[in-house]
Amino acid sequence: MKQAHRLAKERRHVASSVPRKMTAAAWALVEETLALRWGPEQISGRLRLEGLLSVSATWIDRHIRAGRAAGGTLCHALRQRGKTYNRHGRTATGRGLIPNRVDIRERPAVVDETTRIGDREVDTIIGSRHRGAVVSDVVCAAGAHADGR
Repeated sequence: MKQAHRLAKERRHVASSVPRKMTAAAWALVEETLALRWGPEQISGRLRLEGLLSVSATWIDRHIRAGRAAGGTLCHALRQRGKTYNRHGRTATGRGLIPNRVDIRERPAVVDETTRIGDREVDTIIGSRHRGAVVSDVVCAAGAHADGR
């Protein structure tokens, strides 16, 4: 049993280490069309339409990026800079982030007292799956006191 398992693992390793689709000739064809200043989407679509090769634009883009990291110049053949992917966990301003926002713990203590007229507190609560929303807007009016009188 151990011998059969070992042989199966060896055959699997050999079979998966040989690129079946993206051979050196296939990449040469892709790089040739890149030299004509075609975009990855155009190359992918044209090769699939002609029945020569079925490769996604993402694979082509990854190949270009890997070549660039290794010091290649395929990226210079692109008409545009390339697709920018959203990176998770970045701290730059984006969707859901307010630029120059101030944390609620940093607001003046006098605002918590609700004794000044015109102080305002607004909060938004968004429901699950963005199906509903509630906006709470509290404005301190004349005669309001912190102790509720």
